[in-house]
Amino acid sequence: MIFKRAIEYELIYSDPTEFATVPRPKRKILDPDENVPAYLEKSQLIDFLETAKGKGIMPDYPLFTLLAYTGLRIGEALALTWEDIDFKQNVVKVSKTLYNPTNNAEKYELLPPKTETSIRVVTMPAHLEKVLAEFKFQVSKLRIEYKELWHYPKGSKLGFVFTAPAHPGHPLTQRLVQTRIDRIQRLMDNPLSLHIHPHIFRHTHASLLAEAGIDLVQIMKRLGHADDTITRQIYLHITKTLATETAEKFDKLLNKA
Repeated sequence: MIFKRAIEYELIYSDPTEFATVPRPKRKILDPDENVPAYLEKSQLIDFLETAKGKGIMPDYPLFTLLAYTGLRIGEALALTWEDIDFKQNVVKVSKTLYNPTNNAEKYELLPPKTETSIRVVTMPAHLEKVLAEFKFQVSKLRIEYKELWHYPKGSKLGFVFTAPAHPGHPLTQRLVQTRIDRIQRLMDNPLSLHIHPHIFRHTHASLLAEAGIDLVQIMKRLGHADDTITRQIYLHITKTLATETAEKFDKLLNKA
């Protein structure tokens, strides 16, 4: 465009870029099993949640159950207020995310989610609904006890779902969430070798949905993705394993003695 304008002003007489071409980037053939992100096996997730339930500190068990059963990003989960939990429709409404780079419980922002597709309504499984209903009852008692200190975010009459113990009504920080995860991992009867972090529950949710036979489009819709390489890698890895098992079962059926 610059050279065409230069010709227009008669600063030059020919465009030196006229026959230039932009080289095409080389695309690498990806192996579905290569660089598959870490996720928890079903048995590992159950062990972790059981430990959180028996040895965790409020609100460990409800938070990690929600992450595992919905695949929400940690920022989306910490930004939830009780208005976002619809027990009549059995859904969680995701419309915001928590931004708190300093990990100061009282200094945070509520921002729009990562992308437009991240704004979504996620159906709650029955077990999660029960866990959150019981947790809400516990929180209501705390709100009465700390009535004068309890913080309510702008636009909320019921407050955040997951609050910081030392800061009544303020949302948990991601640093505290990681500290709680590390604590639970140390208390597990069979400690896991892999490092658990909040996002691993999102990967785990995707893997379990794939294992349950849910198609990739529905998984990405539930996770709030327009497109995501990581979710696709997990899906291909899981479905490849299931396909192998299917072939083996078929072979055994046909060649049964």
